[in-house]
Amino acid sequence: MKQFTNSRHRRLWSVLLLWCMSAVLALAQPVANKHYTITAVAHNLNLSNGDSPSNNSNYEGAKPDPTAPSQVFQLLDAGDGAFLIYNSNYKKAMDLALNGPRKPLQWDSNKNNPNQRFVFEPVQGKNGVYRIISEAYGFYLLSMNEKGEIYVGYSTDDNSEFRFTEVKDWQDKRVEQPKTEWQNEAIFAINKENGHATFMPYATTAALKADARFKQAWLNPNSTEVQSLNGTWKFHYAPDAAKRDTAFVKNDYNTAAWDNIDVPSCWEMKGYDKPVYVNVDYIFEDDPPYIKLRKEYRGKVDPNPVGSYRRDFDLPANWDGKRVFLHFDGIYSGAYVWVNGKYIGYTQGANNDAEFDVTSALHAGKNNVSVQVIRWTDGSYLEGQDVFHMSGIHRDVYLVATPRTFVRDHYITSNLNATKRYKSGSLNVQLELDNRDKTAAEKRVEVTLLDPDGQQVAQSEKTVDFAAGETSKKVDITFDNLNDLRLWTAETPELYSVIVSQKDASGKEEMAFNTQYGFRNIEMRNGQVLINGTRVFFKGVNTQDTHPETGRTIDVPTMLHDITLMKQANVNTVRTSHYPRQAKMNAMFDYYGLYVMDEADLECHKNWNDHGANGGYNTAVISGQESWKPAMIDRTVRMVQRDRNHPLHHFLVAR
Repeated sequence: MKQFTNSRHRRLWSVLLLWCMSAVLALAQPVANKHYTITAVAHNLNLSNGDSPSNNSNYEGAKPDPTAPSQVFQLLDAGDGAFLIYNSNYKKAMDLALNGPRKPLQWDSNKNNPNQRFVFEPVQGKNGVYRIISEAYGFYLLSMNEKGEIYVGYSTDDNSEFRFTEVKDWQDKRVEQPKTEWQNEAIFAINKENGHATFMPYATTAALKADARFKQAWLNPNSTEVQSLNGTWKFHYAPDAAKRDTAFVKNDYNTAAWDNIDVPSCWEMKGYDKPVYVNVDYIFEDDPPYIKLRKEYRGKVDPNPVGSYRRDFDLPANWDGKRVFLHFDGIYSGAYVWVNGKYIGYTQGANNDAEFDVTSALHAGKNNVSVQVIRWTDGSYLEGQDVFHMSGIHRDVYLVATPRTFVRDHYITSNLNATKRYKSGSLNVQLELDNRDKTAAEKRVEVTLLDPDGQQVAQSEKTVDFAAGETSKKVDITFDNLNDLRLWTAETPELYSVIVSQKDASGKEEMAFNTQYGFRNIEMRNGQVLINGTRVFFKGVNTQDTHPETGRTIDVPTMLHDITLMKQANVNTVRTSHYPRQAKMNAMFDYYGLYVMDEADLECHKNWNDHGANGGYNTAVISGQESWKPAMIDRTVRMVQRDRNHPLHHFLVAR
């Protein structure tokens, strides 16, 4: 080997050697905008985001797979020699979360966030191996242990050594899941009736007034036109909606081997899966409208349980020729419905009524109804309340029968005279008649107003004519010049009875129902709320549907006990945080006197927290996306339509 004998030659050789070493290091140095797998050298595990699209997701070590989108990261130039470790498939970057748990989390990328800026330091003596170091806080190192747990380390041990392997010609490969009904924000109701005010039909006004429910509207109706389906149902539980089976809806399917379950109830309180409490959070990835259990919940709860329900019932003989509706007061979170094997429809909106016209599926004698409930749906993104999350048919189920052409809704309003201390005025009852069979028909509708003592105050009747082909009509019945009215307040809950009676062309009564109504005037004046001209101080409580033994299913004695305690404590206001209460509890609020802030089962704080930049006015949050608006509006409209006749409601809220 030729020897360099003078210092000039030695210096040239040293410069050449250093240049060559620099060239080798440059070839191994990770390069901005290229895609890499990042492997923990000591454990041969790749850095992975766990296939999560959500903010706040943890990273993990995974068996190397250079084709997995969860394991391929793009290095984005953050300036000044720093990089972002960015997953281009999910549009998220690594964040050290040094202001929080100090455990690397996935978050929206931000080159100016010091928790997301990294530099790569070559490990001496190990070609192509680097330490991933916080640029802003040089003593924090990304580390992975033998279990694949990712953490912020402090020592330069084997856990902090990583190899970058370029994935050439990488194309983002994330495949959208198929949109089933329960993973499609545009589908929240199939064949479901529009919302309407609460009422229970009776065959005659005499039968209506003879029932104790006439005054205490939370009681179960003793009516030939209503049949409860509460009670024992056959039940089958399955852990994953992705593998749901609907063979059980067939008429000849044998459910003898199935379990029994009480309806209403929450299946978690019956030993199936577990209740989950979260606040401003989801247990599934924040990737609307899809449902995928987050890593930290896997193995602790089932992926997305399915409860299949079935029961038989006998159709009353006097319902022949009538229209029949199947009514659910509440189901968590989505449900498919069949009657006698015929598909009826689908519903979401866990705390709003769901009603279906099942007339065409019924026959005389024994019938069956099948319901399949999905625990988590796209609707669950709107049900992110701070509650124990549970599942199932958690409120009452019943059938109602009406004439083929019938009064389907009623809206009661009043206009009170301030100069008469609000004790005189007028009452209007708007009736909507449904003639979906499109037959020519003549109906008479009568409205009677009774005072709190049961004495008649006013009565009026109108005739409604349907020509063939007409499907719907509205008619207003107004009572003017009402005097000496007894006003409703929380301290004086005076209730009048508004009786609606429908008759055929000959005057024979076909259907009757009543609503307990309170006369009161609400106004805002100089920033104050006045009830009947008097300022009110609201002394309120938040409430939840929570029972230590039955979960989200609340029985009447518990409702009454809660209201009794409120009145004893001089509480005069209830906030239904964060969803409408069952209609029977509204009747109690009316009767005992409580103002109510009614909330619309609409809360998506987690999604807002993850994506609500610029005050949330952007299309990254679901509340800023056009495709989600119909579902949100539906929940609010249904709450208002059901509850607007109650005197108690002074605030209607969509959160």
